Amino acid sequence: MMSASDLRNWKAEWRQALLLALAYFGAALCAVTYARANGGVALLWFATPLLAVDLRYRPERSWTLRLAACAAASALATSLEGLGVGVALPFALINIAEGAAVAWLMRQFVPVPGHLTSLRELAILIGVAGGVVPAGTALPAGLLAHWATGLPIGNNAFNWYAAHALGTLTVVPMVELVIGGILSGWARSVERREACEAALLTGFLLVVTGFVFAQTRLPLMFVPLLPMMLMVFRLGRLGAATGLLVITIVGATCTARGLGPVAIGADVDGDVTIARGDITCEHCRSDQPARIANIRSWLTHSTLFLT
Repeated sequence: MMSASDLRNWKAEWRQALLLALAYFGAALCAVTYARANGGVALLWFATPLLAVDLRYRPERSWTLRLAACAAASALATSLEGLGVGVALPFALINIAEGAAVAWLMRQFVPVPGHLTSLRELAILIGVAGGVVPAGTALPAGLLAHWATGLPIGNNAFNWYAAHALGTLTVVPMVELVIGGILSGWARSVERREACEAALLTGFLLVVTGFVFAQTRLPLMFVPLLPMMLMVFRLGRLGAATGLLVITIVGATCTARGLGPVAIGADVDGDVTIARGDITCEHCRSDQPARIANIRSWLTHSTLFLT
């Protein structure tokens, strides 16, 4: 018969696993809803770091319950807004394997977590979560996405790698600050003036980043670095982690919708593509020949002017 302490531990494990699964589901659902481009995989993925950091600080005997809960959350998100029920389970297995691999490798190389206070730990995190692990899961994910959508394997594999590497490296510092008690310690000791300054700097960065990535006319890619530098100078590690999170979320979400500096010179309504100085027409409509002729003329005159 289960003792009272074992029952309490069992309830606590289930409660923690449920909370983790809810957070994982929320992150996965937001990614597949708002950060997918052209019907393929998401361009930003924050679910893996939530699972990886949680597993890293838990005994391995509690991993099974957490992995099962997050697998169910991943499958549900993929079924609702992702690539469909047919690939939901395979994608769930890849996702939880990725999170478990990051956690296990970090425990092997850094047995005692330092909350990213050393260059060695930071370098290992970049190599593991930004290199080896997402690279290992990119090809299976690309194959699955190709099977589900017919889109090129290489494009989906690259987008998967970029999304999972960037997402993990973006979120892990903030989660480490929370788990390490640095964020709560700052919140307890911060003065009102400093808290207002932090809120204003974060809001300023959000407004600047939103303006830069919500337009497609001006090449302002590096403008958000200026307010981010202010946050780093004034808030230290907390400012760096918060600023990185803001820029990544806003930038990736807008880019997935064809906005931002990256979209300058890209497709117009998905019909006209300018690449290597040539113009190709995809799914041409009756009102496009004149527009294409005008663009050809503009390119010809521009080339003569430059030469």
